Amino acid sequence: MKYYLVAIILLLSYVLPTRAQSSKKANADSVLLDPIIKKANASLGNTKVVDSLTDYAFGKAKTLKNNDYAGRAASVRFASVALTDINKAMPWYDTSMVYLNKVKNYLWIGYNNNNLGLQLCRKYKFETGISYLIKGSKNFETARDTAMVGYAYICISNAFHDFGNYDSGKKYAKMAIAILQTTKKSTPELRWRSMTVLAINYDDNKEYDKALNVNFKNLKNATGNHLFLGSNYNNIGNTYLKIGEYQKSYKYLLLSLKEKIKTPDDYRLSSAYSNLANVKMELGDLKLARSFIDSAMYHSKKSGSPEKIMDTYENFSKLGVKSGNYKIAFDYFKLRADLRDSLINVTKTKIVYDLQIQYETEKKDKENQQLKYQSNLRAVARDKAESDKRFIIYVALIAVVALCVIFALIYRNTIVKNRFAEEQKLNKALLDGEQNERIRIARDLHDSIGQMMSVIKMNLSNLNHKYPADNQIDSTLVLVDRTITEVRHISHNLIPEELNFGLFAALEDMFDKINAGDGTKINFNIPDEVRDHSFERSNELTIYRIVQEAVGNIVKHAQATQIDIYVLRRADQLTIAIKDNGSGFDIGQIKNSTGIGWKNIAARVNLLDGNLNVQSEKLSGTQIEITIPDDK
Repeated sequence: MKYYLVAIILLLSYVLPTRAQSSKKANADSVLLDPIIKKANASLGNTKVVDSLTDYAFGKAKTLKNNDYAGRAASVRFASVALTDINKAMPWYDTSMVYLNKVKNYLWIGYNNNNLGLQLCRKYKFETGISYLIKGSKNFETARDTAMVGYAYICISNAFHDFGNYDSGKKYAKMAIAILQTTKKSTPELRWRSMTVLAINYDDNKEYDKALNVNFKNLKNATGNHLFLGSNYNNIGNTYLKIGEYQKSYKYLLLSLKEKIKTPDDYRLSSAYSNLANVKMELGDLKLARSFIDSAMYHSKKSGSPEKIMDTYENFSKLGVKSGNYKIAFDYFKLRADLRDSLINVTKTKIVYDLQIQYETEKKDKENQQLKYQSNLRAVARDKAESDKRFIIYVALIAVVALCVIFALIYRNTIVKNRFAEEQKLNKALLDGEQNERIRIARDLHDSIGQMMSVIKMNLSNLNHKYPADNQIDSTLVLVDRTITEVRHISHNLIPEELNFGLFAALEDMFDKINAGDGTKINFNIPDEVRDHSFERSNELTIYRIVQEAVGNIVKHAQATQIDIYVLRRADQLTIAIKDNGSGFDIGQIKNSTGIGWKNIAARVNLLDGNLNVQSEKLSGTQIEITIPDDK
């Protein structure tokens, strides 16, 4: 017993003074560096000031060997540079994370991941951006800062909204509202933002009554804040505009403009004038509508926002149609289409595969910290303990290490399972978002652009009867017919209408179109008992895309003259076998492929809990076997 008492006394005599000295040093560093970090953070947007302050704070923290404030200084520098160039900002992100991970400052680690996620989403890199926003929310949970967890959920909801996945957007908005009701750190601004993002998800999901209800309730959180009130009134007016209550819409949009003028911002003013123009066009006051559109164009150009410029082009096009000036309508329609094409080219279909790599990096950091901890304990034992006490210390050390190893293994297993489940949910959300976006774009093409082109054709036909000798009208009619055909073709590719008659009918239609050409011929073999089998509608579209991608790859790249496709039913599984007589390829190249074709196929098969088996040799053709469980 006396050996235990002596060992405890010796350890306390070393640890307590050391901790007291460390605490005094940390307090002194905080008094010196904390005001500088806060001033730099408050100066974001003023690059010179932030650079100067963070350079000093980072250098001083390194000299003082204060990893916490070195990480904070680098974090503020990352946030500043990321506002203008995310690529140049990444070295500061990496540097900050090295220092913050050493001291386990999960709050500032969360700031880093949240800021990175926001900037990536603003660059339309939604998949990667959302993954970092989710990581940030987990960091805030670890730091036990419920207000920041609520803010992170708001950011995630807004990102899903911009991506077009409104169901996920509503889910995270409701989570934000719920958690902000449980903390005293919640502010009217955070509560306002959480309800606002829920309302815009309802609105764009065409749940207009729910959107109005949330917006009216949210007015109390916006009281006294011109910016928030202006946004609230704008959202209410915009919803009334969509449901055709134009007088109510005009009333609230004027209230919005009145509030926004008090805190002028070109982006928000452009939205206000655009919405007012839409209402006036619906009410038939084209003169005032033109004035509002001119104001919207002025502010949209000053804001530099391509989305707002695109909205203004659309309004000019609508005004041209309503005033009978179809040339102006077509010119602005083309300007909007060109700008939209440049934005749509930003990829929205890449799947996030790097979460496991990030986890392995974090795991190695933790292992290094554990090794350092063990080394320090051995050094204490060697320098402070006498020979007759070393045995007890070594036994205690081994017990601690064994417990840590067991805990680490349990923790690692839990983290791997949780991350895999989270990745599966994210993949499903991303693919659902892609399908929803395809449906929305197809409907817009058919309902809006298709109808507008039909009106243009009708008016041109009337002109042709009036001026039959005008060759320019004839050539324009031909161009309009081609455009209508192309719009229908694009809309059909986005949502195959044949799926209304079942998966296999849609596949047969696809193969018939390929066989109608002069190239590859497809033999489709399907037993009658399988033909009547049906999947859930969303799964049918996923299977259709898998087969479409696989056949498309063969037609484009395999130089095959014949493709044989067999569909088999085995127990509770459906197997689709695709075999061609093409040139074949080295299947080892699939993992190193830079294209997204094989990645999309694998992701969709994995989403259906299926299996993908590819066999191929050069000059011997390729066989693809896709096995999918029955979703019934």
